[in-house]
Amino acid sequence: MLFKKILLVYLLMGFVTIGNAQSKAERKKEKAEKALAAYNEFKSLVDSGSYIFKADWVTTAKGRSINIQSGNYHLKVEDRKAEGSLPYFGVSQSAGYGQAAGIAFNADTRDYKVKYNDKKRRATINMNIDAKDEKLQIIMNASAGGSSISVSSSRRNSIRYNGMISKL
Repeated sequence: MLFKKILLVYLLMGFVTIGNAQSKAERKKEKAEKALAAYNEFKSLVDSGSYIFKADWVTTAKGRSINIQSGNYHLKVEDRKAEGSLPYFGVSQSAGYGQAAGIAFNADTRDYKVKYNDKKRRATINMNIDAKDEKLQIIMNASAGGSSISVSSSRRNSIRYNGMISKL
């Protein structure tokens, strides 16, 4: 009698374990499907050429991170034009009188290129911008979960911003 009860308990535990294994596999499959759907939505956003990057953090050339979430700092791309307003913390090689302290521009992009890494579900976006007083090279490493841009300038040290990319 005791043997039958023990056997029954083991059989029930086996069924519960099998049920859990199936649900884990299903959950893993659902998670992979959601991640793929998010990546495809992200790719269509980048392919549209109309998006905005909102900066939350800035990292200076010396590695100092500064929270800038309270400001409206962004890089907007629409129809091969770029408009941006980003703070700058660093060394400027040539600062003229009356120039803005931050990086501000509203100009056409040159050499706009997008390269996708489907394995890592990321995109690298390169663009050059001729701003009023300087030439900017912007490299954006973007994904559905977060993005960063690195800005190199003809008259300032490079600087990096972290944030999110979204629809306009």
